[in-house]
Amino acid sequence: MNKTLKKNSSFTLIELLVVIVIIGILAGLVTIAATSFINNSHNARMVAELAGISKKLIGETEFPAGNFCMEDGSDEAKKLLDFLEMEKAPAHPLYNGGTHLTTNECFLYFSDGEHYSIRVPTVGNKGYLIQESRNPNPQGIQEKCEEGWIPFGNRCVMKYEAKYDADKEQAVSKATSIPWTKETAGTEVEDYLTWYKAKEECEKIGAHLITNAEWMALARDIESVDENWVGTGTDRALKMGNTGNAAPVNSDAWYALDSADYVGHPDPNDKADRSSTSSAKLILSNGQVIWDLSGNVSEWIDKIISTQKGLIGSGNYVEINSIDWANLTNMHISYSQIGPLDKNGDNFTSSNGIGTICLSSSEGCFALARGATHINKKNTGVFTFYFKDLPSTSLDTRGFRCVR
Repeated sequence: MNKTLKKNSSFTLIELLVVIVIIGILAGLVTIAATSFINNSHNARMVAELAGISKKLIGETEFPAGNFCMEDGSDEAKKLLDFLEMEKAPAHPLYNGGTHLTTNECFLYFSDGEHYSIRVPTVGNKGYLIQESRNPNPQGIQEKCEEGWIPFGNRCVMKYEAKYDADKEQAVSKATSIPWTKETAGTEVEDYLTWYKAKEECEKIGAHLITNAEWMALARDIESVDENWVGTGTDRALKMGNTGNAAPVNSDAWYALDSADYVGHPDPNDKADRSSTSSAKLILSNGQVIWDLSGNVSEWIDKIISTQKGLIGSGNYVEINSIDWANLTNMHISYSQIGPLDKNGDNFTSSNGIGTICLSSSEGCFALARGATHINKKNTGVFTFYFKDLPSTSLDTRGFRCVR
């Protein structure tokens, strides 16, 4: 009788290695999926919490003044919770007990008594969630926006400074043509671009003029991305856009997204060499690209403040960190609404590309602008805070950007 030999059923070393690799890949996929699920859950909860807060505040004409993390347990935070009739403050999943001066990862509340804003970073690098009295309708995280706009948290933001479309007779976000400022392309636009006009044009396209909370969310997010920095140590600096003497750019070459060796407009007074970088292009944590948030032209912000309420300065550009923020009692201005996080004690100045602050030396009602222009040299930066022009002012170096 013939005997059939049994095949060796043991695994070879190669087979074991293949199994281990497959298990590793599956484990990685499971981890990624689980992390994504957890992040989405956290973000959904924070969106719901902001919506709940908005519902309680809609219709109010006055709000508790202050600037603080709603989680920090301070007397100001407790007063806000009482105002909202909430027993427990919302909490960012990564909140570590810091203050509005030391962390981004909290429900950052700011109010001058007349308006309020809350900004909070998402988990998993999807941008920031913004809730404001100026635009009170709650929104969920935006995954996709129309061409020329980019998703950032629960907002869609113009990727470029607003341009004038002669065919549509409205503001558009596109790379071509110069920013819509005082005039565009000769006589195409007859109106000067005042603050009022910028606000009106954004509303015409179902959007709103960018607010300071939205600008600061973008700036703080840009600050957190290493690709937006050049140099090391004390020479480390945020990239700036067009800071040469040339007029605002109107060439597609300026927006060459794939040009790694593009030569920008470096400022010779800066410590860091920006000449080998596409300085006008800034990267957000969600991988989106935004252009000319500093340099080229400054941009109107949806905020008017009366200096008679105490917001007044020298009329000159000064360093952001030269102000005694710890003892500043003005409820219309706060470091967390102007400057970088600077949690490592870097003591950044304009030489590090963050920008400066300029407050009017006269009294009146002025409109806020940010970013500075191509002629402001080292005063240009994503954190530059310019508060010196009446809302009726029109400048060929002042543009705007819309948000939905």
